[in-house]
Amino acid sequence: EVKGSKLHVGALARHVEIHNSEIVKDKLPILAEVAAEIGDNQVRNMGTMGGVVAHADAAGDYPTIALMLDAEIVTNKRSIAAKDFFKDLFTTPLASNEIVTEVVFPVANGPHKYIKFRRRLFDWAIVGAAAQKMNGDWRIGLTNVGPTPVRATAVEDALRKGAKPEEAAQHASDGLNPSGDLRASPEYKKHLARVLTRRAIEQAT
Repeated sequence: EVKGSKLHVGALARHVEIHNSEIVKDKLPILAEVAAEIGDNQVRNMGTMGGVVAHADAAGDYPTIALMLDAEIVTNKRSIAAKDFFKDLFTTPLASNEIVTEVVFPVANGPHKYIKFRRRLFDWAIVGAAAQKMNGDWRIGLTNVGPTPVRATAVEDALRKGAKPEEAAQHASDGLNPSGDLRASPEYKKHLARVLTRRAIEQAT
């Protein structure tokens, strides 16, 4: 549902519904594209916006978009800015009697791209990078390079000052301290952050 310059996505909206929504494709196409890349068919037909956001997994895709675009997570009690919602890995400020009811995104239909590097097509992102041009400036978000999603403000600042994508993307790893796992070492995740950020900016349409 669109209200003014905001896109309201209900917590129970399934990934397949978000992907197929003509409203989402028109008002926030990056979200529709992200939904299409989540898991496999079973996951896309059962998983929801609210589930991914409330779970607060660093490898989740929606949280990156929410943080990058300054979305609001609305509960049955209050509205919480995305930057204040993702506290740590699997950690949010939700109380025991509180549930997510919707996520409110700004309308943004300019050039955009989300790229995630993964071992198999339906796997979680080893690292992901999102780019969205909004109100004349770039917003850059990173997935799975820390305990929470990351907004790459150093890249945004470099682009704002006129740096080329390949130059600006070198700042994607600034301040990152990712933990290693079975799929990637910390240094490899930093490398992926730089490479995927450059690709996301260059491929944004």
